[in-house]
Amino acid sequence: MTAADMRFRVIRLPDSLRTAIRTTRDASKSTNAQFVGMAVEQQLPKLLTSLRTLGFDRLGGETRPMRLPFADEYGSLDMLREASQTVGLPAVQLLALCLLAATKDAQAVSDGQHGENSMATKRRTPRRQSEGKSKQTKAPRRARGQGDQA
Repeated sequence: MTAADMRFRVIRLPDSLRTAIRTTRDASKSTNAQFVGMAVEQQLPKLLTSLRTLGFDRLGGETRPMRLPFADEYGSLDMLREASQTVGLPAVQLLALCLLAATKDAQAVSDGQHGENSMATKRRTPRRQSEGKSKQTKAPRRARGQGDQA
């Protein structure tokens, strides 16, 4: 492997992990590139299996914003922030996993329906007529620039 074959990235790691990397790398008499390659090759499949078990593989797809309430009495924002600092994952990812786990029964039912967005396209209740005249009883619009012609 030549220097041209390597790409470097700067990764922020805690001192305890940096020390453990050096110790393990030195014990196996390998280079940093060999150690990183071996670690990814051996550990990534196990990590992916665990993350899939948690539901990370079901969080894909197009995202859209959703306004969610967080009440102080439940302390959910504080819990998410603390958990984020503990495991090093963004709080929004942890929230998405919590919501995924809380809705797994509803998702199983919707997965059995025809079409992906069948619930999104159907209205549960019909639209109410607006107060006043309905659109069908209004006078037709005049073309632009044509005022009252008497």
